[in-house]
Amino acid sequence: MISDLQRLKLAADQGDAAAQCLLGDMHSDGRGVAQDDKRAAELYKLAADQGDAKAQFSLGLMHRHGRGVAQDDKRAAELYKLAADQGDAKAQFSLGLLHREGRGVAQDDMRAAALFKLAVDQGDAAVQCSLGLMYRDGRGVAQDDKRAAALFKLAADQGYALAQCSLGDMHRYGRGVAQDDKRAAALFKLAADQGYAAAQCLLGLLHRDGLGVAQDDKRAAALFKLAADQGDAAAQCSLGDMHRDGREVTQDDKRAAALFKLAADQGYAAAQHSLGTMHHEGRGVAQDYKRAAALYKLAADQGYAPAQCSLGDMHREGRGVAQDDKRAAALYKLAADQGDAFAQCALARMHCEGRGVAQDDKRAAELTKLAADQGDAAAQCALGVMHLDGRGVAQDDKRAAALFKLAADQGLAVAQCLLGDMHREGRGVAQDDKRAAALFKLAADQGDASAQCQLGFVAATQHIASSCAAAASSAGVTSVVAGGARGGLSREDEQARADAMMARLIAEEEARAEAEAAKASKKAKKKAKKGRAATTAAGEAGTGLSA
Repeated sequence: MISDLQRLKLAADQGDAAAQCLLGDMHSDGRGVAQDDKRAAELYKLAADQGDAKAQFSLGLMHRHGRGVAQDDKRAAELYKLAADQGDAKAQFSLGLLHREGRGVAQDDMRAAALFKLAVDQGDAAVQCSLGLMYRDGRGVAQDDKRAAALFKLAADQGYALAQCSLGDMHRYGRGVAQDDKRAAALFKLAADQGYAAAQCLLGLLHRDGLGVAQDDKRAAALFKLAADQGDAAAQCSLGDMHRDGREVTQDDKRAAALFKLAADQGYAAAQHSLGTMHHEGRGVAQDYKRAAALYKLAADQGYAPAQCSLGDMHREGRGVAQDDKRAAALYKLAADQGDAFAQCALARMHCEGRGVAQDDKRAAELTKLAADQGDAAAQCALGVMHLDGRGVAQDDKRAAALFKLAADQGLAVAQCLLGDMHREGRGVAQDDKRAAALFKLAADQGDASAQCQLGFVAATQHIASSCAAAASSAGVTSVVAGGARGGLSREDEQARADAMMARLIAEEEARAEAEAAKASKKAKKKAKKGRAATTAAGEAGTGLSA
């Protein structure tokens, strides 16, 4: 009795295109026959030459991936077109991908989108998602977030991981759908559970930042690792951040640098910048300004604002690159135009000093305000100083004090000290020595030398005031009035004496503050040394356990 396979072979040998195509599939997959790409390609060609659309598509796929035939994108495109012209949805989609990427055919987003549209009505999830990406990015079609989100949903509902991830991203930023971090997290999880690396990384970011899910650094690190192990550059960079900062993973600069390098080697700009910073500071890698500058440049050339700013710093200081204020200012401007607060501040400083750009206090104030409006504490403080001095803006003590307060509330020591000055002098705020002293203490506790000095000044003033009050009380009013006749000190002498006492007390306070700072520094070094020793011991113990 003849088997089904024998009948299929017989039909194929007699020139039946459908049989040839089916037998080709069996050889391609190794189902019921020996897996044989060459034989599969031969059978597909026999059927394709008879105009069979499925065989044309399958043979195109073999050429696309170089299976059983020479790898040839141009030949693949020709075969896809033959099948696409017969309405084959897979061929239309595959030909669209080649046009989108410019492989074997001219790069043409409009043609790609048109082909995706032809195929999308057949309900294929990959096609729906790809067309959604075209609408999201405005490639070959009018940019349309709502249409993109609708297409992502169609594909996501079929369990397509890329679509789930893409729709999650739309909810994350409120593009075409309601902004909803919880919904975004739920969609990322669906895709992450399928092992989709990009979704694992994005879900990790939400856990790290506590958006839509519980804040959980440990869970974030675990998700980053899953994606990083698949080679996802964003995850490698994020896991590097966790190791650098010691957030629920071992603090390990070498491991951080190694992860940054893996991602940087893939051209990931954020990782190039982070690895550059590690070389700049000599953390986990050799300290090397030239290498740092080279890495900053790689990221800056991709338009990454933090790297443009860091490379600007290198040119301004002449570290690892030629000292060049004009180049520094140009890089700061590139980053500032993207809204980077640090770059806006840096460019403002260049305008203040007239370095590499025209000296222009007004422009400096405008840039500083842009950064201050983003909540940057240093910019708020700097803009406050400009209002205090009337440089580039109207002189305004109240506005200055308000800006100092914004920065002081974020813990910026210099702003706390300046706001303390304002309260002590009653400039723009109510005169209040207690409030001034409290602010000076906040700044002094952070090691701010100026605040420590001001705190000493307040202490000296209070000491003198209490001494004078005690003297007046014991001598009596009549004694004070008659003091001159009894040979007492003149007003000028009293003032000189008070000034001398204050100078002495301030000097004593400064000496005390310096001693405290030295003591704290010594303690910190001792603690750091102890921490390094503990880390080494832990590492040795871990090695022993592994062995």
